[in-house]
Amino acid sequence: MNVVTLLQALTQRETALQNSETFLLSNASPQKGEFNRQIWKRLETAIRDLCARPKVLETYVICGPIFYFDRLIESIGADDPNEVTIPIPHAYFKSVLTESNRGTLKMRSFVLPNEESSQSLDEFQVSTNLVEKLTGI
Repeated sequence: MNVVTLLQALTQRETALQNSETFLLSNASPQKGEFNRQIWKRLETAIRDLCARPKVLETYVICGPIFYFDRLIESIGADDPNEVTIPIPHAYFKSVLTESNRGTLKMRSFVLPNEESSQSLDEFQVSTNLVEKLTGI
């Protein structure tokens, strides 16, 4: 299990403050190692590639954990001497809003199970309404 940042420091290079804020605990979450190094990394790379397109003016990203409360929620830190445990999310969401240089808005949302996957990112694209329903936001 890895505790990783949800928003990479690599994406926040405009100011030192933006970059340093990626290392706050509010941006950290436990992810399974293969999930983080595979499908999550591919999604983050795809978003950076999207941002680099000449016709994309602005990009806004929100991401976070998803818990399915009808399933067992595992945690890390059970042996912590301070008795602090951290729940492990069942999945993660990432919603990406882009604005083109013509003012057109496009929203893309993804839900990825917190597990190893070699599937295409397209397999995980969902409606933003589903993300809202699963997360309560």
